Amino acid sequence: MQPTETITILVLHGPNLNLLGRRDPARYGTITLEEINAALQTLAQDLGVRVEFFQSNHEGAIIDFLQQDSSRAAQGVLVNPGALIRYAYCFRQALVDLNKPV
Repeated sequence: MQPTETITILVLHGPNLNLLGRRDPARYGTITLEEINAALQTLAQDLGVRVEFFQSNHEGAIIDFLQQDSSRAAQGVLVNPGALIRYAYCFRQALVDLNKPV
């Protein structure tokens, strides 16, 4: 019997999400990015998967992260795009090129 490979999911957070919990709490709430990541980490452990977190305020840094060999080895991507949701065509193309479930 072969050992099973651990599934790795990339968790990408876009611009300004590092300020969650401090930035306009009336609009964005009081939960912090660290709290979100901790909850996702707990869920991942319960599911037996590994998560790798990355946040940047720069679209190019996120694209560079996606193009790394270690990122390309992941089985899927969870995206919390923040401001990238509207016009991030380069980011979208990097996700398409990764050829993983998003």
